[in-house]
Order: sequence, then C-alpha cells, then structure tokens
Amino acid sequence: MKFQRVQKRQHTFESSELDVSYDRLTTKFELKENGTLVYSVFLGLLPFRRSKLVINDKPATLTIFWMIFWSSKLQNSDGSVVSELLLQRRRKSIGVLAYVVLITTIKISIGLMA
Repeated sequence: MKFQRVQKRQHTFESSELDVSYDRLTTKFELKENGTLVYSVFLGLLPFRRSKLVINDKPATLTIFWMIFWSSKLQNSDGSVVSELLLQRRRKSIGVLAYVVLITTIKISIGLMA
C-alpha cells in the first residue's frame, strides 16, 4: 500500500458535488462544493471541530473528530447526512487503533507471565 499524502473523496449531497480532501502532513482539511472552496482548516492540535456551513443555500453542520479515531460527518438542516466524508481515513485509523490495542495486550500478557 502506497503512502498518500492527500486523501480525497467525492460525494453527492443535496444535488451538489462535494470534494473532500485531507493533507496528512499539514493536517489541512478542505471541503469544496462544485469546485468552490466552502471550508478549509488546519486541524493541528485541536481534535474536535464543529462548524456551521452553507451548502446548496441550506445550513449544514460539519463535525470532525480525529483524536483516537477519525470521524467526519456532514449533516444538513433537513436531516440529510453524509456519515463519513473520508472513509479511507476512518478505516486506517481503526486499523491503527486495533494494532495498538493488540500489541499493548500482548505486552501486558508477557509482563504478567514473567
């Protein structure tokens, strides 16, 4: 599996094309609606973000949580939801979390047996 610096994904949300990208080195998260930039932020050291946006002339809420595992969700005021904007990022974070838990469990088991 090759290292991808920028992870991208496209979604259709309320008849608009959304382009989501995340730069892993600079922690820059961008959301574009039909090619125009709607939201851009450097996540940095703040693990939780909630922002109010206007997408397709309707208010929407963008929620990003990335401390233990990745979660990014876009919800419209009408109830339309994109449950995960970057599914690849979420899968990778869950895999890393499972690996850390497994290795920690093995180390504790070896320590208790010795």
